Amino acid sequence: MATWLHGVRAGAGQRIGGPPRVRLLIVTDGSSYTSEQQIAPLMRHAGRLRRAAGLVLRRMPLDQALAAPRLPECDALGLKLGFDTPRETAAQIARQLRHTLPRGRPLIYFDGDDDLGVVFPEVLAECDVWLKKHVFAEPERYLEPRIGKTNLTDHVAKLGKADFTDDITPSSDGLDPALVPRIALGWNIAFDDVIATLAARPRIERPRDIDISCRAMIPDGSWIEALRSPAIKAIRALDERYKVHAPATRVPQPVYYDEMLRSRISVSPFGFGEICWRDFEVMLCGALLIKPDMGHLRTAPDLFRPHETYVPCAWDFSDLGEICDRYLSDPAAAEAIASRAERELRRYLESDTTVELLLSALRRAGLPIKAA
Repeated sequence: MATWLHGVRAGAGQRIGGPPRVRLLIVTDGSSYTSEQQIAPLMRHAGRLRRAAGLVLRRMPLDQALAAPRLPECDALGLKLGFDTPRETAAQIARQLRHTLPRGRPLIYFDGDDDLGVVFPEVLAECDVWLKKHVFAEPERYLEPRIGKTNLTDHVAKLGKADFTDDITPSSDGLDPALVPRIALGWNIAFDDVIATLAARPRIERPRDIDISCRAMIPDGSWIEALRSPAIKAIRALDERYKVHAPATRVPQPVYYDEMLRSRISVSPFGFGEICWRDFEVMLCGALLIKPDMGHLRTAPDLFRPHETYVPCAWDFSDLGEICDRYLSDPAAAEAIASRAERELRRYLESDTTVELLLSALRRAGLPIKAA
């Protein structure tokens, strides 16, 4: 079994002299890299969390946790499952883990999914807090039934662009109102390893010879085509006025970053969720981020402030041409927003603001953590 973490790097576990003040045991199934990244900043900042607030972390594989006659002593238990776990299996796991916890100690679910939805209502019922990367700005929206899993699948289905009858989640009932207060805002993927790694590299300045770019891969037969193809179409319609670049395929990461470094504007449509790595990669590459309006959600760090750190557009991209005209004709305004976004993102990644944000989210989960 892993030991309590006191290292800066994930996996650099070592025993700590003396009893820890607040012990958080995180049980995870290890499925899906992007989902597991919800835990990554905790592991990466393990040493700073320990020094700042006495929070000590331990990560344990799910199969070991379920097979163990008893779990290690902890002050709170975290759980993370893959979105494709059968609902009844997820509920059984949550009930078993809840049964092992002494009364009064919280069970925290780390939701690593890309979207705003809650895929396991039965697990939510067993948890004290459900930490999400972003949440609805209006909590009552969790009461709404939806076609498919999320507000985005529901949106696409109602446009007549996709059928979710045979999907893993054909429909979603509205949540029990008593459970909605358990949903809490955690931290978003700005803290994922891939973004931290990119931020640590010196930026190579390139001539901005692409006016508008958007590389948004569309998997064959995926419902996200309805969210991404309008962006590509709208950008390509501007090719008589501007130099545009809007492919829908993958390329090696260095090529991808080079395109952003050469772009004045980069458009980031929604995918399986509203927020993706591209948003923060655009910021770190110094381009102006244009993205469908994010006013329906809250997230942290909040780097989606209209006309301050990004420029919102209509969900169908019908106003994209007008927006691009405005900012390509006023490069100072575009640069001011892009620079502010990059500066704010780097501030979060490089300072103790990250640690305090993580600690704040865990306090909402009921952990008795003092301010750093």
